[in-house]
Order: sequence, then structure tokens, then C-alpha cells
Amino acid sequence: MKIKAELKEDLKKFIRERWQKKQEEVTIVAPYRLSTDEISQIIEQYPQLEGRKMTTIIDSSIIAGVIIKIGTRILDLSLANKIKNLQHLVDEAT
Repeated sequence: MKIKAELKEDLKKFIRERWQKKQEEVTIVAPYRLSTDEISQIIEQYPQLEGRKMTTIIDSSIIAGVIIKIGTRILDLSLANKIKNLQHLVDEAT
């Protein structure tokens, strides 16, 4: 089956727009509800977050710290991740 060139271009444009929109979204995962001051401190540390649509998710399994998802990138600053990395180092050393 052959797809019309116009339809292909419309689909590419749609996918590109969705991708760009997704890259603008920020999700912050924290073990508790963050205060406005805490969110401001995070934005101060990571100025590229400013002005973006931001969603906060509560996940107590991360113990402490935060996970920042910017589009498809993930910055894991959680204590759970630090413990996991430490466990890998211990496992490699033994």
C-alpha cells in the first residue's frame, strides 16, 4: 500500500510537534508534597526548568531527594538511587 506524500508530511509534522511538546514537560517525583520554596530551590539549581509545564508526583519509595524528568531525560537524585548505585559498587568489589 502506498501512502500519499502529503499524508506522510502531515504525520511527520504531527510527530515532531508531539515530540517537542513532550520535551517541554517536566515531572518532579518526590517522597512528599513539595512546598513552593522547595520547587523554587530546584528551579534555582536547574534554571532550564523555569517556565515549563511542571507536574509533581509523590512516590515514597524514593526515600528522599527527587527525580526530575525533562521530556525523555531523567535526572535521578533520589536516595533510593544512591543506595542502588552503592550496592552495585559493593557487589563489584566482592
